[in-house]
Amino acid sequence: MVIGLNAVCSVVELLLTFWIGIILVLLVNAILEKQTLDIATLKQTSISLLQPVANALLIAFLFVLLGILLLVLPGIMVFIWIAFTQTVVILDGKRGMDALKSSKSLSEGRFFRVFYRILIGPLFIGFIFSLITALVLSLSGAISGFNPIDVASTQNLPAWVDLLQSTIEIFGIPWLATYMILLYKHLKETLNSTQS
Repeated sequence: MVIGLNAVCSVVELLLTFWIGIILVLLVNAILEKQTLDIATLKQTSISLLQPVANALLIAFLFVLLGILLLVLPGIMVFIWIAFTQTVVILDGKRGMDALKSSKSLSEGRFFRVFYRILIGPLFIGFIFSLITALVLSLSGAISGFNPIDVASTQNLPAWVDLLQSTIEIFGIPWLATYMILLYKHLKETLNSTQS
């Protein structure tokens, strides 16, 4: 019973995360484009994008899996090629293989420049939020008298530490989404200059 309930909760959590990811891309894009986006339109648009985004991500996942099965390097190459598939589906309305081809075209002629931007940006954002988490844990330890190193070295983190990390991550995810959308827009704008 507990295993079944846990499985159902995991599936619901996965679906909600997937849906919220689409909403986040739409919201960040609306903010960057200085557009107004009402709740009803956001809900309707995000729900209509669930299936196309899922289809594109499934195809992208199969390509990455095939690349990894062949060797690790082709898997990395395919991952970079399909990194913007979800964004292409959401912002440009392309579907299936067209979304994959559009995502791949963003790295043509500049693969390593795209590779390091996809790698370095999220790592930097993750590093900053890890520092913030460590700082908050250290301050909490200084105030309450516990040793944050003892907490960090245990296998089962206390619930309040897990809650604290999740709260900080909630603020980090929009920064990551904003970075990836800005990178996507930059790569799209500079696409013609690299192909000529």
